[in-house]
Amino acid sequence: MSGMDPAYVAVHMEEDRLHWWFRGRLAILLAALRRALPRRRVRLLELGCGSGNVLGALGEFGEAVGMEVHPELAAAARAAGLDVRAGALPDDLVVPPGWADVVLLLDVIEHLEDDAAAPRGRAPGARPGRPPRGARARLPVALERARRRARPPPAL
Repeated sequence: MSGMDPAYVAVHMEEDRLHWWFRGRLAILLAALRRALPRRRVRLLELGCGSGNVLGALGEFGEAVGMEVHPELAAAARAAGLDVRAGALPDDLVVPPGWADVVLLLDVIEHLEDDAAAPRGRAPGARPGRPPRGARARLPVALERARRRARPPPAL
């Protein structure tokens, strides 16, 4: 089961679509994907898709599937018509091996009880070989680790 605080889940379901942080982050992510991904349709897998804010926007690039461990978040995403499958890192694979051209892991590592269990090397479900032209499959994991190591701001 998820290591997420139930109070966080309730707040996140509301803020994921409305809060300036999540809206700005989504705009930046989509701009980066537009530059990095090929113009053809691709298959995208979002591990830890939460309530589906990012997953819903990924449809712009092709077929998008989400994996989520928390039942309330997954239910919210499914209610929005998104393809979300129950699963948890590192063991579950919700798509056939090699199905995904792109695997995203955003805002997930800090919720894992064992962050070392996050995918190493090729992410689960990723297609073997090089990522699509310009895309860097490991970038989301690297960004998450860097963010987690960053010091919190000093208390006021």
